[in-house]
Amino acid sequence: MLGFFGSLVTPQDNRNEKTRVSSGNTASSTGSHPANQSTVATKTPTPTPEPKLVLVKAVWQAGGFGTVAIWHVTIKNESSVPLGDIKYRTIYKSETGNIVSKGGVDGLVGKDTIEKIVPSKSTRTFEVNDGFIGDEAHSGGFEIVSWREIPK
Repeated sequence: MLGFFGSLVTPQDNRNEKTRVSSGNTASSTGSHPANQSTVATKTPTPTPEPKLVLVKAVWQAGGFGTVAIWHVTIKNESSVPLGDIKYRTIYKSETGNIVSKGGVDGLVGKDTIEKIVPSKSTRTFEVNDGFIGDEAHSGGFEIVSWREIPK
């Protein structure tokens, strides 16, 4: 995940991970006495092609007398399956760079999901009403957090 202002974002998915267990001569932090030896489990990711959504463009404007954020978001689906139910995160900063509001999955109220489908190997633009924002909001960032495959 590269962050705000247009980025390639892939969700964290641990379903395809395998667990590897090492045993034997691992000393614990309390010493190397055999009674203090422990087994350490580590996860090794299995490489699998993940569906990808690319945030191509995200532009916002204040509507509702400057109290509501309206985003125009263009998303590209680079996978071979339709993707939808896109969860997002927004952040708004003042002219001096202080965070004044958060939306999407971090918002206090409102929606956090674009309940639309982006067909495979295509691009789609959405209008997203992110709800109320602080009156000091001067700049904003949009990030895709997660999505799911939509059955055909």
